[in-house]
Formats: sequence, structure tokens, C-alpha cells
Amino acid sequence: MRPGGRPKVRRDLIALGIFTVVYLIVCALVRNSYYQLMLTLVPIWAVMGLSWNVLSGYSGLISFGHASFFGLGAYTVTLALVYWNLTPWLGIPLGMVVGAIAGLLIGLPTFRLRGHYFALAMLAYPLAILYVLQ
Repeated sequence: MRPGGRPKVRRDLIALGIFTVVYLIVCALVRNSYYQLMLTLVPIWAVMGLSWNVLSGYSGLISFGHASFFGLGAYTVTLALVYWNLTPWLGIPLGMVVGAIAGLLIGLPTFRLRGHYFALAMLAYPLAILYVLQ
């Protein structure tokens, strides 16, 4: 708690909310396709960087495969659009659920490993997913 009695988390969440609203307004107003692409890709890569920081930075585990869960979600969105004619606005939450379930199913046995064994297991999972999807 800070001296004023308000936790720092509250202030950070308010700042994040304001930034998100301003970001969404800017995204709605931009018409140039290049800037739209950049406004889309920057948050995606920021999330990927944060996931690497949380997994490898805080836990000390080296992961070669955490991007495969992102790929499974993106693949799910594409398949839902192609085969079920599902709009991406509904496919994205579906892809998030599929990626989270895959992460949970793969993470439960894998997080018991340490060191090189964890790194090799996380290298094997994307290769296995690639083999299955091809």
C-alpha cells in the first residue's frame, strides 16, 4: 500500500484502461492500411514478448514452444472462418480457448521437468503439432 492508502495496482489499471480506450479510438480512426497493420501487429508481438519474459524471465525456464499455442489459436480462427463461416470476432475467443486448453494440457506434465529436459520437451511439442497438422 502506498502512503495515500490506495494500492499501486489500482492506479496502473486505470492507466491501462485509459491507454486501451485511446488505442481503440486511434485504431478506429486510422484508414491507412500500413498503419492499421502496425497497430495490429505491435500489441500481438508485445504480448509474445511479455509471455517470453514471464516464462523465461521469472521462472528461469527456457521455452522453445510457447509460440505454438499462439499458432494453434490462429489456426483455429482460420479454420472456423473457412469451414464454419464464423466471423473472426467470434473465432478469436474460440482460438483463445483452444490455445489455453492446449497450453494447460501440455503444461501440466511439462512444468514438472527442469533444465534441459524442459527445453527439449518444449521444443518437441511444436514439432509434434506441426506433424499432426500436416
